[in-house]
Amino acid sequence: MTNSPDRTPFSRFLTRREVLKSAIAISAFAVTGNHLAKASDLRIRSNFASLSEDEVEMYAEAVRIMKSRDKSTKTGWRWQANIHGTYDKVEAGLAEKCWKSCPHGGYYFLPWHRMYILAVENIMRHAVGDSFTLPYWNYTNKDQTAMPTAFIKPADESNPLWMESRYRYEDPDNNVDIWVGGGDPMYWKLVDPGDAFTFQNFCATSGTDNSFGSTEGPWTHMPPEAQNFGKIERQPHNPVHNMVGGLNAETGEEGTMAIVEIAANDPVFFLHHGKDLCIIQDSF
Repeated sequence: MTNSPDRTPFSRFLTRREVLKSAIAISAFAVTGNHLAKASDLRIRSNFASLSEDEVEMYAEAVRIMKSRDKSTKTGWRWQANIHGTYDKVEAGLAEKCWKSCPHGGYYFLPWHRMYILAVENIMRHAVGDSFTLPYWNYTNKDQTAMPTAFIKPADESNPLWMESRYRYEDPDNNVDIWVGGGDPMYWKLVDPGDAFTFQNFCATSGTDNSFGSTEGPWTHMPPEAQNFGKIERQPHNPVHNMVGGLNAETGEEGTMAIVEIAANDPVFFLHHGKDLCIIQDSF
């Protein structure tokens, strides 16, 4: 998959509802392989907070298995994370076609990430069983803005969901100083998706704040080229990445989730994007 400005764009007249209906149909086909999917064939993704201990462990085990694979293995954690973005040297072949292909700042953002998490979910199901579905982090519930404990403790390499590179996040303008990776809740003012819900049109012809999804434009990977952020990508998507990643005050290094090219290496990434897709449904 390459960053091509020649891809056929979605119609600017699409509404959020039409986009959702199309996405449901596409995902049903991808899951079942049939043109007509039965309701019983559809996978149900669950709020991480509602999972049993065994279900939490199933996600942890899926991540553990993928991380154990060599980085050259296409079903391994590193290879799959590199599809979203990477600083690794891109070799000729399939990696050249697939790595660093995530679109941001445009209306390809939501449908591309929907396909991406479905592909990773399929790999995980093959590893731990067909009963598995990727859960989501329900951070638009004010009582669930703190990162699930399973991603925080134990805080060492024995926990495949933990990452050291989740730093403190400071926003002096809003008097915010939090460590999401240490258990602090995220700042609600930056998580609240309410503003995006005021827009019924999925995309617009001009302006960066005139639609739920985005404005018309080419396939763009990341800033500075990516500028056409729709409301939902601006908030809560981008702030969640930044608050989880944070900034190392000693080195000036941003945390993994705050950097486009390596964000998908953090296991919480897939729960975050699972919630992005739930937000679309929540808007109806």
